[in-house]
Amino acid sequence: MLGIAKGAGMFHPNMAPLVPHATMLAFLFTDAAADGRSLAAAIARVAEATFNRATVDGDTSTNDMLAVLASGRAGTEPGHGGRVPAPLEEAMLLVADELAKKMVADGEGAEHLIELHVSGLASDDDALRIARTVATSPS
Repeated sequence: MLGIAKGAGMFHPNMAPLVPHATMLAFLFTDAAADGRSLAAAIARVAEATFNRATVDGDTSTNDMLAVLASGRAGTEPGHGGRVPAPLEEAMLLVADELAKKMVADGEGAEHLIELHVSGLASDDDALRIARTVATSPS
């Protein structure tokens, strides 16, 4: 798994499926085998767990993109049931998480990287809403 990314001044991605996004460009490359539908579903989950939870200034750009390309040259099994193999999705998640953290750390005017963990709430959505509120607070 190889990942490369380029950031910008605004960094608060919201890469919803099927919405064209290129201020932030991020690419994941693998030689594993996977079909397009499975990769699309996996990259949506990966984006939600990594880039879509990263912020520098709370300003969402209209042009962000995360793409994954799989050549199949490794001769691996492409997975079954419409999902990429778990080790492939885990590798995608690890690389995307590292790229997202590096982009935040290198954000415009950034001097620190802070990672928030919120627990003890009724739902993950509630925890995410609180984390976003804290992360995007100007003070």
